[in-house]
Amino acid sequence: MHITKSASKIQEKMKLRSILAIAIVLCFLFFKAFSKEITIDTKENFTAYPGETIVIPVTLKNNKNYIKQILISVCSKHISWATISSYFFTLEPYSERTAFIYIEIPKDAEAGEYAFAIIAFQKDTQIERVQKIFKVIIPKNETPTMLNVSYPKVEPKVEILSFELEKRDVLPGEAVFLSLSLKNVGNASTSVKIVAKTEYLCYGEKISKLKNYTITLAEGGYRSLRLALPVENCCDAGNYSGEVEVFYKLNNRWEALKKIDFEYSVKVVGHATSLVSVKKKFPISEEVVTIINQKNKNTTFTYRKDLGKSYYLHRFDPKPSKIVKENGKYICIWIFNLSRGESSKIIIKSYMPLVLTLLAAFSVVASMLLLYLKKCKIVEVSKDAKFVGREKDARIVKIWVCIKNCGKETVRKVRLIEKLPKQVELVREFELLYPDISRENDSTILTWKVGNLRKGEERILSYIIKIKQSVSLPSAKVKFRFKAEDKEELSNKLRIVLRG
Repeated sequence: MHITKSASKIQEKMKLRSILAIAIVLCFLFFKAFSKEITIDTKENFTAYPGETIVIPVTLKNNKNYIKQILISVCSKHISWATISSYFFTLEPYSERTAFIYIEIPKDAEAGEYAFAIIAFQKDTQIERVQKIFKVIIPKNETPTMLNVSYPKVEPKVEILSFELEKRDVLPGEAVFLSLSLKNVGNASTSVKIVAKTEYLCYGEKISKLKNYTITLAEGGYRSLRLALPVENCCDAGNYSGEVEVFYKLNNRWEALKKIDFEYSVKVVGHATSLVSVKKKFPISEEVVTIINQKNKNTTFTYRKDLGKSYYLHRFDPKPSKIVKENGKYICIWIFNLSRGESSKIIIKSYMPLVLTLLAAFSVVASMLLLYLKKCKIVEVSKDAKFVGREKDARIVKIWVCIKNCGKETVRKVRLIEKLPKQVELVREFELLYPDISRENDSTILTWKVGNLRKGEERILSYIIKIKQSVSLPSAKVKFRFKAEDKEELSNKLRIVLRG
């Protein structure tokens, strides 16, 4: 009897523990389902007088472990009174940000309570709405007193995180590349203007190059820029300097942020400059290469032009000093002996556009001719294949032959003749119509008696083969009778390739 009572007590304890565990799980699920991902906090009541501007601080908090992009807005019958310092926020996990709503009370506003609602929702989905309601109270028949209200200062602040000259030594015709990283650490968006300037000599004359870049940085925004300052082909060799000035807009004025100086050098390889211009005039494309000696003594120069396999479609003035063939490609080489300041021109005419145009015209004419011949066909025959299985070292392939009457009258006594080479093993599985099978030398001949085909009617015949290697199937032949004449048509050929 004592043992029975102990067992019943143990069972009761087990039941109580199970009920308690289920209750804990349900409470956890309920809390997770109804806990807000975003919370808004501000005071419920604010007092103001006509003609005043009050500042409403609004704190937004992200209660989740992932980043959220939040938009906030104000809803009220008196929406024209309110402006927000920032509409868009990026909230890090479990972080909070503060926005400020400025409410300007009109001078003729009547006493009373005015309700405003702050609404926050996720930027991309516009769901998960959260709202907070507060009131602005205008007292009755009271003389407004001077209130000491401190307004948060809203202004942008831009910092230069990094500046780098990517390549210090450049060639004429290249560009000087500068990398610049900026960040807006203020609490308002702004515009940033970058002015890059460089000076160098071209044939002894001073040339200045100026480039302007304007970007917009949102509150907390970051931008990484790559600036390119091109160097003219005529640039003399030497060391040069440049500068980059950064400005940002504050109260509708451009404020100077920082001025950065940099230095670079221009090296002339071979002490010559190559000026290349291309003139496209149908049907000839003309390329003019001008080589200028910038060294202070006589120098021999070499110019190479890789024409690939289209060498015979080009004409040259002057002719190349020598022609080299490397890896199936033709390379033309010109050798010049130029005195100081002397220049020489190479004119290369390409007839490639003419050839391409003629090929395109030929393909159009051929397509139209094939289309015309296709329309003139009485019977059209096509053949296709598909791998359907594998058996030991052989592959099983299904072949379809489609016969269609493209004419306007019925064709009679239609027969399909298919010739299979000796590498093909025929599997005797046929659909709809069984052929006559015969042998001719090492080949297998299949003959289907299709009968008559009415206008627009088509018939599809199929058979299955085994192959152990890649094989080519010849064209299928269709014989038929049309207007008391015996005619025939051929299908396309098939190449079946085995891989792996």
